[in-house]
Amino acid sequence: MGAKEAAVILEVIGRLRARTSMSMIFVAHNYAHVLQLCDRVNLMEDGRIALDEPASQGLVEELMSRMTARVRRR
Repeated sequence: MGAKEAAVILEVIGRLRARTSMSMIFVAHNYAHVLQLCDRVNLMEDGRIALDEPASQGLVEELMSRMTARVRRR
């Protein structure tokens, strides 16, 4: 998916979020998109939920730390 398509999808999800109270599951690898749209963040590692936290800018450091450690183990 290109940047234009991603922008359209993010816009649609943002509008749905603003207009409804429906729950959504948003799967992404881009932390900026996750923090922009989500109230809560779950990080999956080896098929298990390794992190379940409210979305916040401080969470970026935790996510980056976990991903860096995971890459080093490989």
